[in-house]
Amino acid sequence: MLQTALSLVESQGLTVSLDHVSLENVITHADVSRSSAYRRWPYKDLFLADLLVAVARDTDLTVEPPGLIDELTALIASRDLSDAQARRDLLVEALRLSSGSEFERIWGSPRWRTYVALSATVPGLPLGPIRDAAAAAVLDAEARFVARRARVYRNLAAMIGYRVTGGIDADIGYELMSSTSGAVMTGYVVKALVDQALATATQRLAPFGTTQTADWTVPMYGLTAVFVAFLEPDPDADWSPGAIEQRRQLWAVTAQALYEM
Repeated sequence: MLQTALSLVESQGLTVSLDHVSLENVITHADVSRSSAYRRWPYKDLFLADLLVAVARDTDLTVEPPGLIDELTALIASRDLSDAQARRDLLVEALRLSSGSEFERIWGSPRWRTYVALSATVPGLPLGPIRDAAAAAVLDAEARFVARRARVYRNLAAMIGYRVTGGIDADIGYELMSSTSGAVMTGYVVKALVDQALATATQRLAPFGTTQTADWTVPMYGLTAVFVAFLEPDPDADWSPGAIEQRRQLWAVTAQALYEM
């Protein structure tokens, strides 16, 4: 039996289900009549199908880690933007902080675990309107997350005088950077759910051209490597006092927008 089941898993893959959700328990907590519930969903599978689509549509990945915006604002305020090495140090430290903070939030977030489970579940659903609706909802949640992060990365890079490398169109480049980092983040989260040391073990390093030594986890290092690979100093950047003040104001506007979302 086990060998046959293993063969089926090998050929069909594993799927994540909502079978642990009790329809009777939902009816009780919703305080509705059993007859009304069963008229709407005569079978549990029908309810779970609608629930799967509802879960997908309710998935929101855009909440910022608590304290990160304040931490980045304080970091930016403390740095001399007129000095090239200071800007590099700022870029690397901002990416280290944001990568670590976002990873910690996502790693412990039921919302993100639901997103990962949905991403694994939807491809295994039978072809049809339920699969199409769930897939569309998951893709919409991911697209909103990618677009929002792309705006933040673009403004942060512009403030420090960096641009997308390789002559890539800026809009495409920042979207690609955001989606790539999101895919790498998801991979680290999945691995860390099995190997917690991946999330907690640190090394003292000064990588990516920074002069500052700090504690780096594997996800911090890997995610920052993705970002740095997409960015280069903008040779046309203006570092006059007025231009620097405009750059700081750009971050202030970005931070305020993040607070309000």
